[in-house]
Amino acid sequence: MSARKLKETAVKKQKTNKPKKEKANGNIEEVTAAEISGTSADNKETASAEEDLLEKERIRAQNMEDRFLRVNAEFENYKKRMIRESSDRLKYFHLDFIKELLPSLDNLERAISHAKSEN
Repeated sequence: MSARKLKETAVKKQKTNKPKKEKANGNIEEVTAAEISGTSADNKETASAEEDLLEKERIRAQNMEDRFLRVNAEFENYKKRMIRESSDRLKYFHLDFIKELLPSLDNLERAISHAKSEN
């Protein structure tokens, strides 16, 4: 078929495929332009409601992302703090151990000096 014939058949199909509405008694009537505009108003309301819902979900997603980033940063800080505290414990463990040994060493030195003075 040529392009012109295709176009003509498409126009004929559009004319014959007008929206129809069935009445309660079984007769079919064509849908008027007013009814179509009424449905377009419903579509606008639906679109507006969908946009509102979409905006709420975007805000919720942003809040969740922000919360995730904050918790992740807090966890990273916790890991660094634990590593630092662990290394500090190892570093200062020797100091605590030496402080506990000092009185014993003093007593040992006194005992040795006393033993030497008796000989």
